[in-house]
Formats: sequence, C-alpha cells, structure tokens
Amino acid sequence: MNCIETLIGLRGGCTDTTATGDVYLDDKVTYKELEAIIDQKDHLSVDAMFTRWREQAVREVVQGVNEAFADKYIVRTVVDSKLIGTFSDRLRPIVADTVTRGVRFYRCNEWPSVAYRITRVGFIGQVTGNVTLTYFDGITGQVLATDTIAAVAGQLVTLDVNRLFRGVRILNIGYNATAVAAYKTEVCPNLCYTCPTGHRVNGFTDGYGFTSDVGNVLSNLRTSNDAGGVQVVMALECDSEAWMCSIRQNFAMPMLWKVAELAMEYAIFNTDRNNTKTVRDAELLRERQQMYHESFTKAMGQAVKTVQLPNDPICFKCNRRSRIAVAIP
Repeated sequence: MNCIETLIGLRGGCTDTTATGDVYLDDKVTYKELEAIIDQKDHLSVDAMFTRWREQAVREVVQGVNEAFADKYIVRTVVDSKLIGTFSDRLRPIVADTVTRGVRFYRCNEWPSVAYRITRVGFIGQVTGNVTLTYFDGITGQVLATDTIAAVAGQLVTLDVNRLFRGVRILNIGYNATAVAAYKTEVCPNLCYTCPTGHRVNGFTDGYGFTSDVGNVLSNLRTSNDAGGVQVVMALECDSEAWMCSIRQNFAMPMLWKVAELAMEYAIFNTDRNNTKTVRDAELLRERQQMYHESFTKAMGQAVKTVQLPNDPICFKCNRRSRIAVAIP
C-alpha cells in the first residue's frame, strides 16, 4: 500500500527519500549505521534495503489493523459479478470512426470503501488483430491501465484479468475505434428509457455505452446503450485498503518503529559477517530491537484505538449505541 509506505522517509544519502508522514528512519537509526550493517550480497544499496524494510513494515501494519477490526469488516463482494455488453441473436455492425468507444460505469454511492473489480473483458468486431482496451478515470481522464485483446473478426474474444480500481467513482473502458469496425454490444439489453433506474446494471452502478474524442476521454462525451463491441464482467467489492489510506496518518509512528525494529533485526544477523564494515555489539542491538518492538506495539495499540469506522453500512459493522428503557407506570 503505497499510501502507507510513503509515510516514512530516509535522509543522509545522496538523495533523500521524502516522507508524507513527516517521520524519518534516520531519527532512530542513522544513515551511517545503515551503511555499516549493509551486506551488498543482500541489497544493492542502503536505499534499496530501506525500501525492502518499508514494504515489510506496511504488511505488518496492515495485518495489525485487520486483526484489530476483524469483527467489524464485512468481507464480501457488494454485488454479484455482472456481465455487461451482450449482443442479441444477430450481429449489428458499427463502422470505424475517429472516436474512443466503450462502456462507462457510474457508482451511485459515495462510499470510499467500495472499489470496481474487473475480472474479464471481451471484444467482438469486424477486424482481426490487437485491440487495446484502456481503463480511464471518468472524472479526471487519467489512464489507469490497459489490456490487449487479440481480436478475431466475427468472434467474441475474451481475456481473463484481475483489475481492482480503488477511489474511482466513474470508470470508462474503451478503445480507439479509428480503424476498428465492431459489432454492437448492449449495456442494458431491455433498456427502459423512461424508468428512473433504466441504466442500473446492478444495485450500486449505472452503465452506459460511450464515445468520446481520441486522446481525451472527457471531450465530446456521448452516452448510449451501445458499448461498441466491448464486453466486461464487473463487480463492486468492499475495499478496506481504501479506508486505511484515508486514515493513514495514524500509522506514521507505527511505521517508524517497525522499520527501526527490522533494521536492528538485520544488524543482529549480520554481526558476524566478514563483508560488513564493522563488528557490532550484538547484545546492544538486541536491546534496541526489543525497545523498537515494544514502541511499535504501543503505537499500534494507540492508533487503532483512535480510529473511527466509516459510516458505511455496506462494508463495515457499526455498533448501535446502548439504550436505556425506563418503564412508565
């Protein structure tokens, strides 16, 4: 989780590793100490060694949070996976055009702990060759990922993927149709334009086919029921990591103590190696490791106590406030 990993930085080398949480390992373990304990058979540089420890610290912090709130998570897919983009008993051709064409999803709630999960994409067109599907943030236009389908003319070709998009409310999935003639795929097969939920593809998401300018998915955006040959299997999932990112500052001190503990652990096991720069007092290293471990445990305990669960009845269990009933005679 990059949002937690970058909370801690390291100063003292040729280039500092900045910290979004304003905590630095060198406040507890100096850069010179790290230079003394590094074994370049294990790590290419002090910075690479620090990065490895930081990644491990994130795993342990996340595990601690998951254990502390295990009885509060509702671990499930919010809605069943849905196949979006079907075609009827005959193929209806679409000519190539200088547009981006595809399918657009709009999440109807504002809960930050819900993410899009895409498990399969497909395409049916009149061309044989590679068709690249691009995933866009439908609000910012940012390119999130790409997948390439080896299309075969007149056949539906599918590709199994495992894409998770956190913090995205509108998700566009489309391709450059400049030289790609396709066949129509319908987002809502029995679309009722007069119904208030006519575009609802599941309990939490509206779906549309769309076209937009090539190179700018937000420009000249037009929606319809035609996904332009694109097919997608999509679900919404509860995403506890998005919630953790929203409260990441609580984990700055636990990250500092855990990385310092890992540094001491590494130094202990490297004490007797001939290819490190100094011979260190192993007992002192053990004392420092124990001190950092105890500080980490205390900081994690304080962090989880101050965390408030989001007001999200879909992905989290909220305890009702106790009530006292007084009988009136």
